[in-house]
Amino acid sequence: MKNNFINYTEALALKELGFNEKCLGYYICKNSAFGVDDLLITTDYIDLLQFDSSSCKVPTYSQAFKFFRDKGLVGELFSQLRPSNNLTWGFKISNIEGIVDGFNTYGEAELECLQKLIKIAKENIN
Repeated sequence: MKNNFINYTEALALKELGFNEKCLGYYICKNSAFGVDDLLITTDYIDLLQFDSSSCKVPTYSQAFKFFRDKGLVGELFSQLRPSNNLTWGFKISNIEGIVDGFNTYGEAELECLQKLIKIAKENIN
């Protein structure tokens, strides 16, 4: 189930970009100088104020992509069959990024697409 949630680095970046939806996952940091202590998956709301500022909500990939769609950044993942009958994965970001392909797994393409969306969103803020 953990692979349905985005990584800490991306979760913290989404927090900085204003993501504030209800989530089932939280990265709880008690001593941020030592990094992330744990990924907590729960059906209860967690008050992150009791932890340090490095703690954050952890959206699923679906929630993260919806966050960007609502901002007009649409990441689309696709598969393609190479002439050697190898299935590869890729993505494109509508109206911004050309096709990026050649990933061995859907998960690799999904993470790379999310990281690119974060980068574009941060550049648009600055």
